Amino acid sequence: LNFIWVWVDWRGFFGSISAAVPGYNRGLDGYDTVEWIANQTWCTGAVGTWGASALGTQQYKTLAQQPPHLKAAMPMVGNIADSYELAYPGGVYFQNRNEFVQSYYYPSPVFKTNPLKNSFWINLAAGGNPDLIAASGVPILIIGGWFDINVEINLRDYNTLYNMAPSNNKPKILVGPWAHSHLGELVQGGRSFPAAEYADSLQALDFFEYYLRPNTTSSYPTKYPNVRYFRIDSDTFIESTAWPPAGSVSTQYYLGADGSLNTIVPTAQSAWREYESRPLEPMITKFGRILNETSGYGLQ
Repeated sequence: LNFIWVWVDWRGFFGSISAAVPGYNRGLDGYDTVEWIANQTWCTGAVGTWGASALGTQQYKTLAQQPPHLKAAMPMVGNIADSYELAYPGGVYFQNRNEFVQSYYYPSPVFKTNPLKNSFWINLAAGGNPDLIAASGVPILIIGGWFDINVEINLRDYNTLYNMAPSNNKPKILVGPWAHSHLGELVQGGRSFPAAEYADSLQALDFFEYYLRPNTTSSYPTKYPNVRYFRIDSDTFIESTAWPPAGSVSTQYYLGADGSLNTIVPTAQSAWREYESRPLEPMITKFGRILNETSGYGLQ
């Protein structure tokens, strides 16, 4: 395909650890990187970005700076900004995710010391600047996974950007049956999903071929819908113009004391059940919606 790859990690890590600056906006580095690449003799002037997790978030930070030679961006299983819902899904401290993120990106255990949705979380989320991202004019392809910790945030980010973007430059999103570190792989947690294998890479090739290659024959804008999501029980992708899909109905279920799920609101007499709490002996989660697989446990 003859694309040239430039691999970049962000300031403060690995070879650039001595250049770390507390509170620095790494989107500024993203701007400089894109423009440096565009000015090389081997570059056509059209630059695209691709990366997962933290490097997906870094793409959003770069998009907000609006480098003029950035022509396509593909953030995967990343989010525009950290949020309370990521750190405390359902109000419960997400130890697996939080301890990993804090060890790399935060100087102190700020997540644990802010258990309620307060000004810390509001300010953190506000720093994502989705309005600037949408105003960049850069085509965006978001990749998410049903077994990933970020999928609800990915879908929310998609809707936010879709509503802000001009009619001729709406983002697209692809959600497969993937875990955070296993995008496009055939086997996910012991189950095989043949229809989803390499689906992210195949759409990515069409995406970058269309927006980075002059005189391309790619039909990317019409070939793919705004939303493609995987239906796990039928091993197939479903196409939609929006999320949630048209005709979707939200149904609220209640957990009964006997372990059942019911649409009927439980009565006060049947609404509770006692459990013994053992926070130092968590239930083991070996696959699924966890971030750090090496620790062997997830939401607790």
